[in-house]
Amino acid sequence: MTWTIDPRKFVGQTVREHRRLCQRVALDIDQRLVLATPVDTGRARSNWLASLGTPRTDEVGTRDAQSAISEAAGVIDQAADFPVIYLSNNLPYIQRLNDGSSKQAPAAFVQTAIDQALSPLR
Repeated sequence: MTWTIDPRKFVGQTVREHRRLCQRVALDIDQRLVLATPVDTGRARSNWLASLGTPRTDEVGTRDAQSAISEAAGVIDQAADFPVIYLSNNLPYIQRLNDGSSKQAPAAFVQTAIDQALSPLR
C-alpha cells in the first residue's frame, strides 16, 4: 500500500480540520442561540457565554446581541485541538424561556438552534 500523503501530515490536517469544524459549529450554535432567545430587557440574550474546558457559571449584564456573539467568537477562536466548547446561560429563568414562557420564541428554541446548526453535518 502506498500513501499519497505522509501519515503524519494526514494526522495534522485531520486534527486541524476537526478543530475548525468544532469552532465553526460552536459559532453557528452560539449565533443561533443568541438570536433565538426572546428579548424583554436583553439580559437572557446577553448571557449566552462561551468557554473552553469548563462551563462558565457567572452572569453578565445586558449588552447587544452582536457584542455577545463577538465575545463568544473570540473565545471559540482560541480553541485548541480536540476542544471542549461550552455555551452556557446561567440565568435562573432561561429554562422557563426555553419551555415556552415567552410568546417571542417557541418552546425548545435551544434544541432547535442546535439541531439547525448540526443538520448540514448529518
